[in-house]
Amino acid sequence: GRQSCKDSDDIGDGGEKYDIYGDEEGTSKILHHFNKYFGFDERCTVAVMGLHGISKMRPENSGHGNGPYSATWVRDASYRMTNDYFKGFEYPWTYEERDNEDYDYPIPKFGEQSQWYNGAYDENRLVLLNVDIAMKWNYEEYVDDKGRIYCKVSDEANHHGGKDPRNVPECPRAYQ
Repeated sequence: GRQSCKDSDDIGDGGEKYDIYGDEEGTSKILHHFNKYFGFDERCTVAVMGLHGISKMRPENSGHGNGPYSATWVRDASYRMTNDYFKGFEYPWTYEERDNEDYDYPIPKFGEQSQWYNGAYDENRLVLLNVDIAMKWNYEEYVDDKGRIYCKVSDEANHHGGKDPRNVPECPRAYQ
């Protein structure tokens, strides 16, 4: 844990509470958050986001995952920092609204969650959150009144919200 926070214990727990960005945030909000709270520029923010590649998302903790299974941001997650998270942006990603009502989690029930997937439903499926996608694609102008994203990041995706991907606008790049 971070030990430089005032009033934290010897392993970094405690201290000031900071608002954390949500998993639905777009490019400008993520960059603003990391700049405001940590003084990070765009390059540092992107590097920190790469830490997603060393962990798993567990559906019982967030409602995000791979059916009832945990999902990873990278293939063969090894809990070591590599550039596999960034290489993954080249995969064909499909946007989905994940309905969690079919899963019986021991603790809180989650409603619909937005996420992007690569691959079939199996125990090795890769998933990115909107906050991850925002590192490469700026979808902020393509969000409907329910918070659903209606632009695509790949022509190779299997489907996109039930629409033919050829008829869905392409998300613009987050950087030039």
